[in-house]
Amino acid sequence: MNDETLTQPAGLDVQSSGAHLRRYLAVHRAAMRALAGWIITAPRYEDKYVFGYQLWDHARHALALQHRLTELRGGISDASIEPRLETALGELPHGRNTAEFTDGLHLGVVGALQAAYAAHLTVAHPAANAPEIILLNQIVPDLRRHQDWARRRLEGCDAPDPSWREYLLAQLQGAFPLAAPPDAARPLPRPHAQQFRRPATIVTDDRIRRGGLLAFEDRRRLSYTEEVAEQFKVFFNEMYAACILASVLYDAASSAVPLDFLCDVAHHCWDEVRHSEFGAIRLRELGLAPAQLDPILFEEAEGMPFLHRFCHLTLNLEVFFMPRKRPRKEQYEAAGDHSSRLFADIDWSDEINHVRYGKRWTEWFLKDDARSVEDLKQEVESHLMTLASYRHRKARALAPF
Repeated sequence: MNDETLTQPAGLDVQSSGAHLRRYLAVHRAAMRALAGWIITAPRYEDKYVFGYQLWDHARHALALQHRLTELRGGISDASIEPRLETALGELPHGRNTAEFTDGLHLGVVGALQAAYAAHLTVAHPAANAPEIILLNQIVPDLRRHQDWARRRLEGCDAPDPSWREYLLAQLQGAFPLAAPPDAARPLPRPHAQQFRRPATIVTDDRIRRGGLLAFEDRRRLSYTEEVAEQFKVFFNEMYAACILASVLYDAASSAVPLDFLCDVAHHCWDEVRHSEFGAIRLRELGLAPAQLDPILFEEAEGMPFLHRFCHLTLNLEVFFMPRKRPRKEQYEAAGDHSSRLFADIDWSDEINHVRYGKRWTEWFLKDDARSVEDLKQEVESHLMTLASYRHRKARALAPF
């Protein structure tokens, strides 16, 4: 035994490691649900984009933590979550506005989680706890990046009342004993009565007006430059798909569904956020600005259960739009339009993957159900036929966009 060995931290045994990792996983899952709700709710599309990226970060980290828990003896990821921690995390979405939500999540809860990770790394044994050390060191930079964004974002608006962040932190008191052991302090009273309700439409600010998108057939009659501009307005409009998926994740996260499903939905949501971002980027390159969003497909899906919404998006809408993908990419390629071609190429590849998600998970959810996927799609159609907007398009054989 040498001097270096004598100075090593005592380390964490399997039971202790599992207890801490379960707490961390619970925070990442709660952050996923809260961010999904605010992708729909935040008025600024720039915030929606950032929340989409952060959602996928938390999903990746949740998957990695769950994987490590399955490797530990007795590491059941959904077991032994303290009721107080579960209650505290349930409060995450309830900020009164985007700034207060951001402050509470990133500078409050994520800050507490980052402190817990730092404390965990301090006591972890470099050999015995090497898997956890590697895992946490992969997560910490993302959390730091989220906090840095939050600080910059909050500098550009009215500073939120810190009482919501302070309340959340007080609720979490003792949740991460390595960082801050429990004390006798009483939780702070709730500073307001706001209760988050997932919106039934996509919230936007006054820069974005509703509708105004040309039909596919009308776009084809324009000059190339005009057509490209209109097509990237449709790319920007893929925010509707991101918000359908955000609604699926928000609603499903409170049910007993596999984390793998939530993470596939998070990945799909992030992809659609990026596709909308493609539209915003390309429109600016063309000297324009995003100004239109048609939430009709989101609103038409809103009255359905989450599985029907997911099935409709992946196995109806994604499949319907798929034949346009290759010709669009080839059109841009023939014109030497690199930016448009790049975005169309990535979009096409992503959408193929999304249909795979749809097939995988609708079949999984129906494995012990008397219904088939086709039965589920018929239930979707029956719901849509109750809506005047859908019946109008159906009667005139009109594509949505």
